[in-house]
Amino acid sequence: MTDCQPNSTAEGGHILAALVCHSDDGKDVAAFSYATRSDLDADVDVRKAQVTSTNGSCKNGENEVFTWNFHEGQTEGTAICSTQNGAPAIYWSYNTKLVAFTATGSDGAGLYEWWSGFDPVPQS
Repeated sequence: MTDCQPNSTAEGGHILAALVCHSDDGKDVAAFSYATRSDLDADVDVRKAQVTSTNGSCKNGENEVFTWNFHEGQTEGTAICSTQNGAPAIYWSYNTKLVAFTATGSDGAGLYEWWSGFDPVPQS
């Protein structure tokens, strides 16, 4: 991640702090921090409500809301695939770390593939 800048317009409400960065391959990535799990859950709920159809497949570049994990049976957070300002986007949260991210790209299936191999939060 490079060129990270504060994203104060995203802060407030449920979001404690926010940054916007760029990946080495040109994707815009926003990072969000939350004070409590309730704040994180509330922001996830707001974002879910903005997706009109969720019965597609994120892997295929379609709208979808799902829980995700590193290890089977241990939910890490929620992922939301949608379109933002006409571009494919994916939002994903880390429940125990109280952070979330949004990335946008030009190709939904490619964005999902990128997300599948991208981990901005070190695992302990």
